[in-house]
Amino acid sequence: MVQKEIIYHTMGLWRVIILSVCTGFGWLLGSGAAQPGSGAIPNTINPIALGQKWASKVPLASVSIDLTEIKSEKSTFEFRTFDPEGLVFYGDTQKGTNWFILGLREGIPEMQFTRGDSVSYNWGGPKLNDGKWHKLEVESEGRFVKLWVDGSQALVGGLDSVTTVHQNYLEGPLRLSLGAMLMEEEKLFHPLVLAMDGCITKGNWLKTTKLWQKEPDLDPKFCMDDIKSGSYFSGQGLVVFNTSDTHSLPVLSLPAHLTSKGDIIVEIEGELSIKGLTGSLVNIQTHDRETVVTIISKNEELLINLGAEVHTLSLDSHVETLALIFTKDKILVECGLKNVHLDLREPQDWQSQWKNGLIITFGGVPDVSYRQGSDYLLGCLRRIKVQDQEVDLDRALYKDSSISSHSCPYLNAQ
Repeated sequence: MVQKEIIYHTMGLWRVIILSVCTGFGWLLGSGAAQPGSGAIPNTINPIALGQKWASKVPLASVSIDLTEIKSEKSTFEFRTFDPEGLVFYGDTQKGTNWFILGLREGIPEMQFTRGDSVSYNWGGPKLNDGKWHKLEVESEGRFVKLWVDGSQALVGGLDSVTTVHQNYLEGPLRLSLGAMLMEEEKLFHPLVLAMDGCITKGNWLKTTKLWQKEPDLDPKFCMDDIKSGSYFSGQGLVVFNTSDTHSLPVLSLPAHLTSKGDIIVEIEGELSIKGLTGSLVNIQTHDRETVVTIISKNEELLINLGAEVHTLSLDSHVETLALIFTKDKILVECGLKNVHLDLREPQDWQSQWKNGLIITFGGVPDVSYRQGSDYLLGCLRRIKVQDQEVDLDRALYKDSSISSHSCPYLNAQ
């Protein structure tokens, strides 16, 4: 009898939570029509960007669905991203008692979900962060949840809970959200950087007619038609890192082949000499907010500011790498075959300053609040590296929402 109840409740729960989690995306390409003044996101055939407000705890959109409205056991949609990590969608019942997420980690699909006091974690399948559109299908089959990618089974998750089998998990509405979760991040079995620079379109969502309600102060972003990998700076904001935060930046170490160059190495890759790439590439400040160095791109030249000193470095065509190398006595700026040596007035202990928290800013010169600044960068950078490791802008201390962390318009992409 217990076994039958387990199967019954599991089938019922995951038919509702996992498959119904994909329900109701009428605003993407589907059912219903938004009423004037309703706050609902209207139907559109355009792909919708999941990355709307960086680090926001408020979803881009959410919906609450009566469980009796569920009419299908399969849901499909198309998804595109270059982002290796982030949340695709979230769903729950009983206001977060039982929840489900589909996300990416290292570009690979990941499912986390709960039933009572049990948690299931599943990770596997093909990498999806190749910038191509992929058709995803979520399907419930008995005690299992299956993810299909481009027609092939990619990931299977299962969950049972004998101790909580008699609880009724089918009470109350089903809640769904995009862009953020409706529960505390601390409840995740495996922490995830939730921000997702990705797009969803062509949803077929369990045949429900319920419309998503958008966050009141948010105008949804539509996705770029053609993209390439990179970080696009819109000329409206900046990204700030603190070196003492090991969650966002690597610890102060370098590979053996680079240790002779200096204590700190910051690199920016992209076609730095192209017209239209203007503004601050990098600004570095001490933990008490005194600027060490600022490099600004303007009129195909680099303006290098060290205190009151200003150095100019002309950019050759097809220059693709800018490097700042910090040693005890100097800062070396390398750009293609050209370089500038900036002698420091007194020796610096960069290891101590790194641990205390240097402020590294890309795309602008910040004021004391981090959230505003000047000399905002307009253009696309292919890659940013600190200590020879690529930096994920979604892990920053602060990132302006106008910046696309992992995608650039095709014509501007490097």
